[in-house]
Amino acid sequence: MSKHPGARGRTDRAASVRAVATGLLAKLAGSAFSLRAEVRAASLLVYTPPVPPSLWKKLRGTAPSASLDARPPAEIPKEWERDGLGGAPPQGVGERAWRLTQALALVPPSAWCVRFTSTPAELIAATAASEWRRALLFAWQRAAITFRESDWAVALAAVWSAEEVRSERSERWPPIYLIDLVTVMTRSDAEPFLVGRLQSQNTRASAILTIAARVTPPAIGDSFMRPLIAALRKEIDEDVKELAIVIEALLAAAAAWPPSGIPDAIALAESIAAKGSVSKRHDAFVSTLRLRQRIHQEIVP
Repeated sequence: MSKHPGARGRTDRAASVRAVATGLLAKLAGSAFSLRAEVRAASLLVYTPPVPPSLWKKLRGTAPSASLDARPPAEIPKEWERDGLGGAPPQGVGERAWRLTQALALVPPSAWCVRFTSTPAELIAATAASEWRRALLFAWQRAAITFRESDWAVALAAVWSAEEVRSERSERWPPIYLIDLVTVMTRSDAEPFLVGRLQSQNTRASAILTIAARVTPPAIGDSFMRPLIAALRKEIDEDVKELAIVIEALLAAAAAWPPSGIPDAIALAESIAAKGSVSKRHDAFVSTLRLRQRIHQEIVP
């Protein structure tokens, strides 16, 4: 046991500082650190490209698809430690999987699209037979968020959603690991994804609204707004306890609501008030929308 009770705390803080510094260095495109990180991560991947269909058809028929595997080191090299990698893995994660995740998370995932001449969806599919598949996906997820790569966020969100359906999970959406992926998507990518999620039985529409408001620019366009309003009405009709949650979500998104949808949003707020749920938060939402409506009327002929 350490003679100094604060030693563990200092170690944890130092590890956190190193992790932040490492992430910042990785974002410096073209720097010695970022180039070193890509070389290191590339050495862990084993990619087998697909055989050209025209060639394979002459031999056997259906051409085999690409495969992507990994070979994380059994021991962490000293040069990795100098770059801030290492440390104990999170609970439930093996040491080799953690090393793989750390290394790949420092590289923009688009680098692998260039290196392997593949799309994000193709590379994700190529990991199907790898024992390191989940470590690869979590690494790419961290990298997509760090480097704000919307196309990768879309591909990964689709995979997690599909796995959620296959596993028949009963908890309400969204799981925490999907929230940041959605918020790095462009509006044109996020909006159709969120509209699709509204059709899921385990989706909380108020949670979808909160996330949509965090996308830049907010993913609350006309095509999303109408099914959203319908889902919110259904949510509060089915469970009165959801009223307060819906009001909080509406208030959080008040500044992002499109002018064309303000009347519908106010009508929804009035229906909430009719159920006897009027609060300062509810009034704040309505006041914000009416103010935005007046401003819009003043500046738009």
